[in-house]
Amino acid sequence: MPATILPETQKDYQRIGVLLVLCSAAVYGIASLAGLKAETFFGIFLINYAVSLLYGCLIIFSRKRRSGPKGLHCFLLCLVLALISAYALNHFIPVFESSVPWLSCCLVVVAAAYTSLGYMDRFRAWQRILAGFVTGTGLLLFLYLSIFLLPLAPFALVGSVFLGISLHALVPLFFVIFTIKWMVEVGREYRYVAASFFAGLLFSFLVILLFCLQWNRIDRLVHHCYQRSFVADNTDLPAWMKVAQRLSGNWLTEEYLKAGFVYTVAKQDDNWLDWSLPRVDFEETRKHDPLIVIATFFNNRQALNEEERLKVLESAFGARHKTLERLWRGDDLQTTDVVTHVRLWPELRMAYTEKTLTVGRRHGGTDNRWSGQEAIYTFHLPEGGVVTALSLWIDGREAPGILTTKGKAAQAYRQIVGVESRDPSVVHWQEGNTVSVRVFPVPADGSRMFKIGITAPLATVKDRLFYDNIYFEGPDAATAREVVRLDWVGKTAPEQPEGFEPGAPGRFMREGNYQQHWQLDVAAPPVSNGSFAFNGKTYTVAAFEPQRDAAFFDKIYLDLNGSWTRREFDAAWHTFSGKAVYVYDDGLVQLSDKNREKIFRRMQDYHFSLFPLQEIDEPATALLVTKGGSEGPAIGDLKDTEFGQRLDAWLQQGQKLRLFNLGRTLNPYLSTLKEHRAFVYEQGDTELLQQLVTGSSFATDAERADKIVLERAGIQVTSGAGTTDTHAPDHVMRLFTYNHLMQQLRSGLYTNHEVDTALVAEAQEAGIVSPLSSLVVLETAADYNRFDISQSKNSLQNASMKSKGAVPEPEEWALIAIAAALVVFLYRKKQLKVLWKSS
Repeated sequence: MPATILPETQKDYQRIGVLLVLCSAAVYGIASLAGLKAETFFGIFLINYAVSLLYGCLIIFSRKRRSGPKGLHCFLLCLVLALISAYALNHFIPVFESSVPWLSCCLVVVAAAYTSLGYMDRFRAWQRILAGFVTGTGLLLFLYLSIFLLPLAPFALVGSVFLGISLHALVPLFFVIFTIKWMVEVGREYRYVAASFFAGLLFSFLVILLFCLQWNRIDRLVHHCYQRSFVADNTDLPAWMKVAQRLSGNWLTEEYLKAGFVYTVAKQDDNWLDWSLPRVDFEETRKHDPLIVIATFFNNRQALNEEERLKVLESAFGARHKTLERLWRGDDLQTTDVVTHVRLWPELRMAYTEKTLTVGRRHGGTDNRWSGQEAIYTFHLPEGGVVTALSLWIDGREAPGILTTKGKAAQAYRQIVGVESRDPSVVHWQEGNTVSVRVFPVPADGSRMFKIGITAPLATVKDRLFYDNIYFEGPDAATAREVVRLDWVGKTAPEQPEGFEPGAPGRFMREGNYQQHWQLDVAAPPVSNGSFAFNGKTYTVAAFEPQRDAAFFDKIYLDLNGSWTRREFDAAWHTFSGKAVYVYDDGLVQLSDKNREKIFRRMQDYHFSLFPLQEIDEPATALLVTKGGSEGPAIGDLKDTEFGQRLDAWLQQGQKLRLFNLGRTLNPYLSTLKEHRAFVYEQGDTELLQQLVTGSSFATDAERADKIVLERAGIQVTSGAGTTDTHAPDHVMRLFTYNHLMQQLRSGLYTNHEVDTALVAEAQEAGIVSPLSSLVVLETAADYNRFDISQSKNSLQNASMKSKGAVPEPEEWALIAIAAALVVFLYRKKQLKVLWKSS
């Protein structure tokens, strides 16, 4: 474009427009990053709106200043200001849900490109090409937004008489009109810019087309699996579970499943494209992704209903926490502070962890009865670990939890939270080594603090012990501050973890931002035969040395899925040469040289597997070889299925199956069964498997009614009559009781064991959370009485760092020494007085 001499006033207005865009964007950006509440953001909107309105009036009422390409650029600058104002208004009156990251980036880049279009004559060729490409992309984006907002257009025109705020709904349409006008003018001078513009348009269209094709592919797979499940030979499993097995665990599949209750979708009716305002169905912020809206406009007939899709997300995408039932909203919460106190007993192979969390509101506000929100956390425990303490701060005072049956705790919490809206907290056992903690209410202008205590064995790997931080899911902790205190009892000190500093003797400390995952290790000392006595029983820790007995395998069962590698499958096939080897593929199928390749390839498409133990008719001479990840349905998901009922009946026969795990973890299904002592278990690689089969041996079932084994820690804990106490902590008894309870709960997976008073009494005596017991904190003594919840007097009650049998801390030793010296001094002083008088 040939250089032209512009009126000075037009240059000034162009510069003013660019400056206002930068200032307006800065105000909006800072406010967004600060996380202001909706009411406060309305003030930000008024600033942005006033700026865009003022600049628009100046342009409209200055005819000479809006002529030519530079004048057109002033209109585009005004539209950019209006776009910023529209998104500021969206914080107060949500029309769009939160933009997905790619959309936010795209809007910023497109807005920057439109802001620079007035300087095309100063650009180099490649800069003009880039600007044209981005503008072409912007045209398609604004065309989409125009169509999306089209249902609001009539209301926008009618409401424009009221300060013109409703005209924000027409901003994308104005962008489309002025972008086309700009392209016509610029294209006459720079044909290659026009080419790059259409290239950007074509590129965006191809991205949309590719996304829709992939979306349709997933949809066809879901429909195919869903329909085939009804004509399969085996219909023990629900259709959604068979769909979950076949779906890939990628981000696009996850978005497909979340469409409608996390992602905005197009709703088709007899009239027009429809859409809904944000709602809360899933513990995740609702998002607006134009690609998903377009894909669902052309394909919005999912085979799975919403409940089934939630089940698939729980099973295949680790969304179990996000689908927990809640009584009140919790979308405005954040974890602000975490205090972690860990005590290790390396010689006993166990640890006790206390986590004190503070949860507050992200945006604040005016406190009232209806503004409280419900905080829900899921804590992930080590295998064999158990919750042994819960406290909630009420009116500045720590109120410890009381152990009761799970049913009573749930009833009390639901009544008080759902109806009366007062202070309770509760922790429930969940499958997969997790527990859920609920706290209510979190007020708008304050915060709540609670503490949870967890007793768990330490992982033993060769000659090292490992402690992994107990992490949680729940209100966002990205900005939380954390203080970690690590103590240990005994002479064996752990390696100083990264970021920790030495404190008092026998202590490490760390202060800083919250870290979800960290680990420490310590050289494994010899196991101390420590014991703890309570109520006439002694609980003793001893080293566990695995023993193997002769084992003969007539039938081998391979639990194949996508986790198996070709090398592992081939090694297993050769290891079991000459034996009957079976896999489960809609029924038991015996492998042979002819069918094994075909079956292996087909089973590789399975995201996870659910091997039906009830199909194994002679478990005493059978071996199940498995490998899998952390995905899969829980035992509870199978409760109302024929699969679950047949499995429960099989378990009640009291037989144990030999299970060999080629992986590092078990899926939730097998993990829960292992916790219920359904297996004689070994873990290792294909070489160990070959050694066991060749030597006809397998691990011995070492557990008895009075002995539990914690393979992870390499220890066993026995219980017997007596009062011998070597000052081991009461956590020894707690670990024994929890694992003993799981041992007793093996039969009757879906039976309500809360009616078994002996089992409930055992849980109460040790003060542990289990499938039949929960810890609950209520506001008043009257609340406890109303729900018939009382503290067991002859029990360990809540665990603590000063629990029974705990070794005093250094400062406590000092106090003890001073007290002892004082006693000796007073005693000697008395003796001296007696001697003085007698003399």
